[in-house]
Amino acid sequence: MKNKVTDFLLAVFIQGETIDLCIPTLQYASDSTWYSWFNDLHVTRFMEQGLEVNTQEKQVDFYKGLTNSNRLSLIISDKTDYIGTISLSEINLVKKTGEIALLLGSKSLQPNSDMMALEAMARLTTFAFAQMGIERISAGQHHKLIRWQQKLELIGYKIEGIKKTGFRKGREVADGTSIAITLEEYKIITSIRKALWDNVDSMRTRVSKLPENPIINNLKEFYDTKLNEYYTQIFNL
Repeated sequence: MKNKVTDFLLAVFIQGETIDLCIPTLQYASDSTWYSWFNDLHVTRFMEQGLEVNTQEKQVDFYKGLTNSNRLSLIISDKTDYIGTISLSEINLVKKTGEIALLLGSKSLQPNSDMMALEAMARLTTFAFAQMGIERISAGQHHKLIRWQQKLELIGYKIEGIKKTGFRKGREVADGTSIAITLEEYKIITSIRKALWDNVDSMRTRVSKLPENPIINNLKEFYDTKLNEYYTQIFNL
């Protein structure tokens, strides 16, 4: 199955340092490995996708529906291969909101894959704020993705709350984390370092300096203690 940049030459929509975000085509939807990423149980283990078999035909139908949807869906290139997809969905230009999501195929699971994923998130977030006029972007995370969540905090995605039993897939029931970045956070970060993503070396340095104890652990402790105690008192009034 073809999936190299030289196989399809998708047009670059947003150029990056370690990755490019490219525009999918009908040929790419029908002839590439795009569809198969969603059949990889390891890749989708923290996602709602993966309950049903995805096929090339379904991927083509999805591609054809993009024209009439409120979704911007792009293919992530590491300059050599197409390695994943990133999207901004539920775009509401009246409320100026959107939801962001990312998936990397199993071939991309290499030592620097997190940095490529982080740059992809930073590039699309920047485009949404700077070019589309979006003012709030939200996302959801599985509770086990604590270290990935910490890296997202470097580009402004703050924790807003915990969804108790918010992740349900097959027999698994787990907590989820709600995160978001607003125009305010975007402006704060870009006033400090001029861009959400300045360069890969600086971002690696920032990652190495992240606190050993993520703030989500404090929030979980609060939910399990004080919040529970508070509502126990309320329910017993």
